Amino acid sequence: MRQRDDTGKRGTGAAVASSRRSVVAWWGAGGALALAAALGGAACASSTDTDGGGTGATGNTTGTGLTGGGGAAGGNVGGGGQGGGPCVPLSEELCDGEDNTCDDVVDEGCACIQGQTQPCYSGDPALPGVGECATGLQACDIHGEYAGPCVGEVLPEAESCDGADNDCNHAVDEGLGTVSCGLGACQVTVAACTNGQPVPCVPGNPGPVETCDGSDDNCNGVVDEGCSCVNGTTQPCYTGAPATRGVGECADGLQTCVLGAWSACANDVLPTSEVCDGLDNDCDNANDNGDPGGNQSCNTGGIGQCALGLTHCQSGQIACAQQYQPEPEVYDCKDNDCNGATDEGQLTGCNTGLLGVCAIGTKNCIQGQVVCVQNAQPSADVCDGQDNNCDGATDEGDPGGGVVCATGQPGVCSPGVRHCVSGALTCVANVQPSAEVCDGLDNNCAGGVDENNPGGGAGCSTGQQGVCAAGTVTCQNGALTCVRNVAPSSETCDGLDNNCAGGVDEGNPGGGVACTTGLLGVCNQGTTACQNGALTCPQNVQPSSEVCDGADNNCNGATDENDPGGNVACSTGLQGVCSAGVRHCVSGALVCQQSVQPSAEVCDALDNNCAGGVDEGNPGGGAACVTGQPGVCSPGTQTCVAGNVNCVRNVNPSTETCNSLDDDCNGFVDDALVADGKPNTCANAASLTYTIAPSSQTDVTGVVDASGEDWFRVTFTSVGSPGQSYHPVIDLIAGNAEYRIRVYRSCPPAASECSQDIQTFSMDYPPNQQGCLSPTNHCTDQTTPRNATWLVRVFRSVPSPTNCTPYTVRLSNI
Repeated sequence: MRQRDDTGKRGTGAAVASSRRSVVAWWGAGGALALAAALGGAACASSTDTDGGGTGATGNTTGTGLTGGGGAAGGNVGGGGQGGGPCVPLSEELCDGEDNTCDDVVDEGCACIQGQTQPCYSGDPALPGVGECATGLQACDIHGEYAGPCVGEVLPEAESCDGADNDCNHAVDEGLGTVSCGLGACQVTVAACTNGQPVPCVPGNPGPVETCDGSDDNCNGVVDEGCSCVNGTTQPCYTGAPATRGVGECADGLQTCVLGAWSACANDVLPTSEVCDGLDNDCDNANDNGDPGGNQSCNTGGIGQCALGLTHCQSGQIACAQQYQPEPEVYDCKDNDCNGATDEGQLTGCNTGLLGVCAIGTKNCIQGQVVCVQNAQPSADVCDGQDNNCDGATDEGDPGGGVVCATGQPGVCSPGVRHCVSGALTCVANVQPSAEVCDGLDNNCAGGVDENNPGGGAGCSTGQQGVCAAGTVTCQNGALTCVRNVAPSSETCDGLDNNCAGGVDEGNPGGGVACTTGLLGVCNQGTTACQNGALTCPQNVQPSSEVCDGADNNCNGATDENDPGGNVACSTGLQGVCSAGVRHCVSGALVCQQSVQPSAEVCDALDNNCAGGVDEGNPGGGAACVTGQPGVCSPGTQTCVAGNVNCVRNVNPSTETCNSLDDDCNGFVDDALVADGKPNTCANAASLTYTIAPSSQTDVTGVVDASGEDWFRVTFTSVGSPGQSYHPVIDLIAGNAEYRIRVYRSCPPAASECSQDIQTFSMDYPPNQQGCLSPTNHCTDQTTPRNATWLVRVFRSVPSPTNCTPYTVRLSNI
């Protein structure tokens, strides 16, 4: 939009430019309408109209004329501009649908136009639509940026008991805990919130009396008063002499609490007579005293006279102690030494007078007489050097001999025949040892075959190739053979046929081993090779261009010169602005060196400190500000959001309550509809009935909720005696600016008792009058009580905006 610069007229272009610049500061929610108002309603002519013939539009506030080719009329106070002047450009293009810089291009460089909106959410982007969380709208400002506050968004807040997911975590009313009330057995614990409503905690009913059960049954804060003990509990007890309690086997029993008193002692162990069991049965601190069970005859289990014994109590067991100890044997045919034999050791060997083995006998006690009894009977002779058949000759007839056997000697001396020699069976060799010959036998019976190479030792030719050709005559497998002197082996680099395969140094023997050539760089390393019977060291690598590997690739004595592979843009792997780098060859490896070092965070949507977060710590924020939103949403705090410092409200909209605040930020204070529980139709008005006796009054207070009206019934009762008067009145005494009342006779509502909405309804009952004053007759005769019943409807006279203002209706019968 162009403007005329005509200082000689009432409306000047400079004034318009100043006015337009002042608008930028408050541009936002008002959009294009606010800018138009700030410019005094000025209109712009076409930029092609250069002849000055245009007519300015008429403004409606104080303003200046803005022109293209023609002028514009001014506001009510400022004069209109004159047409025909040149376009005076602003210093920058504003995003307002106008050509502010006079370059015939409108809103160049603008991402959006003032007044446009986009959805927004300043919290976790995954939360909108979860629970109570919802997106808001963000408006485009005069500079073409969506930089203003996110209006109407709902962020997570602490969970409250309202049946809603306030913290937007897919759970409703979670984490609100429990509430406990009551004492003793009356204590009750309930969930703090159920189905979106706080749960009342009602203590349980107390028991009539204490039951001695360890709990406060009557809920008076005292446990088991009047009880000696708690039912079912036990305690140790003892009914014996106190000096024996806990001594030896004496032990406590148990008493049980029954009906608050201790029972008799049960299962206590008292002193008893001693028995031989290793225990202190009589509880006198001595075990088995008095030798219980002793001095009885018994058998020790021994032999001979050692079997006789007497019982004694030893180590808690009855033991049999022998009366007699062993003594030397005497000639009495008794077992004096308790070894199970009688008169042993006193009777020696004897000779029976027979031959051979039959001559040897033993003296025995038989019927009190010593008798020599032979030890062996005659038997066939065996090779044992004895006269087994008691005929006076030993080993006659070569007993056990004549059988083929092995002598156990090596070689030809091994075969033999068994003979009885000196009382023992012996295997006698068939052949005696002799000198070795090459026949595969052990001729000298020395344990070897053909040892010392008999017949061998002369040189010979094997007929094989290479080093295997020369041999020596050798006795092998019982025959003379030409055996090579050198066996085949792996080839070595010596110009010989070491493996006897007919070739020399085949397979590069000794080659393939790392070696040093004496050259520079990578050319220094070589691998050995067998050439003409000798090992040499040819180099492995020829010189090449340098690469970044820490090696001298061109073999000139320098490593990685001229930064090979370097000076290339790269990513350091760090976070934020530290990510960008340049690659260089360092110590034989390509390293990405960062271009920017970490710095303090600023609000620019970048990770300046390279810590992995963007704009952390709210840089540039923290100051108090005004969001421009209504109600409790107005105060805010400067906050860094998406790289820009914005004013973010401190409090999100919430459900309106009656607290003189605009809680839901809709521009209205206390506009919540608060239910007061009163009937809201004529049909259920009778559920709330007030009876007003003579000379009394009652005030009814409430707030009309979303139903739009409250209903109740009132009955005025007469004094019941002729000659007395009374004056029933239904009077709206509070909330008169918001409310009105109407009074009806019945439901469906009959005609109203008044022809219009009223604040006060009254009637008189004079003395002795059968009827009532107009317009209603609800009286009876003079001899019975007179009643008048009415249906009262309370409603708002100003239906919008609905607020929390209460009403009070006074019912009097004076």
